[in-house]
Amino acid sequence: MEIDLQGELSRIRNELLAGTYKPLPARRVYIPKASDKKKLRPLGIPSLRGSVVRFRGGASRKHATRERHQDAQRQAKLDARSS
Repeated sequence: MEIDLQGELSRIRNELLAGTYKPLPARRVYIPKASDKKKLRPLGIPSLRGSVVRFRGGASRKHATRERHQDAQRQAKLDARSS
């Protein structure tokens, strides 16, 4: 199975920008419970497409937080100089 990665990323981006992105449902499997191997517990496995969107969203938030922190540091230095 060969996938056009750049094309798929471009489609996801366009859907996100247009507000039409709909995540695929997670695949549900049942695994044995740690406490009682006879009982099962559900486990949701997200689609790769959904994981890419979540990962990029987290990376963007981290970047924005770092930029805000750096801006605050610069402003504090400027305020200290003018006092």
